[in-house]
Amino acid sequence: MGFTVRREPNGVVVVGVDGQLIVSNRHELKERVAEAVDFGSRKILVDFTSTGYIDSSGLGALVSLAKKLREAGGELRLADLQDLRDYCYVVAGIVGEMLTELYLLGRSNLAPIAETLRARSRWFGEGLQLVNILKDSSFDATEGRSYLPRGLDRDEVFALARRDLRLATEYVLALQSAGAERGLVASNALPVLLAYATVERVEEAGPGAKITRDQVRQLVEMTDYALDHGLPVLSLDDD
Repeated sequence: MGFTVRREPNGVVVVGVDGQLIVSNRHELKERVAEAVDFGSRKILVDFTSTGYIDSSGLGALVSLAKKLREAGGELRLADLQDLRDYCYVVAGIVGEMLTELYLLGRSNLAPIAETLRARSRWFGEGLQLVNILKDSSFDATEGRSYLPRGLDRDEVFALARRDLRLATEYVLALQSAGAERGLVASNALPVLLAYATVERVEEAGPGAKITRDQVRQLVEMTDYALDHGLPVLSLDDD
C-alpha cells in the first residue's frame, strides 16, 4: 500500500494510489499533492487504477485537496472511467447497499427478492450520482473539481447512467411486485423518475440544466396515481 508520483509531458502530475485510501494513509496523499503544488504543479490527476478501497476519510481528503488546489489556481481530476465509478461507489453505491439491507430487515415479504435488490443496489446509487455529476459538471469546474476524467466521452457516461437507471427501475418494480409498503416504493421510485427527467434535460440543454417545479409536481402526481390504481410506478420501456 503506497503512492506513486509521476509528471506527464503535458505538465500534469499523476498520483497513483496503490491498495487503499483510508484514515491511516490519507495524510500521505495530502503530502504528496502538497509537494507537487510547492514545485509549481497546478494540475493533479489521481489514479485509482490500483486502488481496492476508499473509505469516507479518504474521500474527505480528496474534497479537501480539490479545495486547496482551486485556491491555488489548479484542479484535481480523476484519471479514468473506473476512477469515476469507484468514486460513485464510495459516495452513493455503499448507501444503496446499506439502504437495501435496512429494507430487508423485518420484511419477510421481501425475502424472495433479496438477491435481486442486492445485485442492483450499488448501481442504483451509481446511476443517481452520475446524473448529478453530469448536471453539475460546469459548476464543479469553477470550484476546482472535475469528476469527469479528461478525454472521457460524455456520451459514454450518459449511456452508463441510463444503464444504471434501468437497473434501478428493476429494483423499484421488484419492491412493488413483492408488496412493499407504499412509502417505500414511492421513496425509491421518485429519485429514479427525477433522474431520468434530469438526464434527458442535461442531454438536451447541457450541464447546469434543471427540470422545472411543474415537472417535479407532475412526476409526484404520476407516482401517486400509479400507486392509487395498482399500476407499475416505472416502466422498463421508458429508457
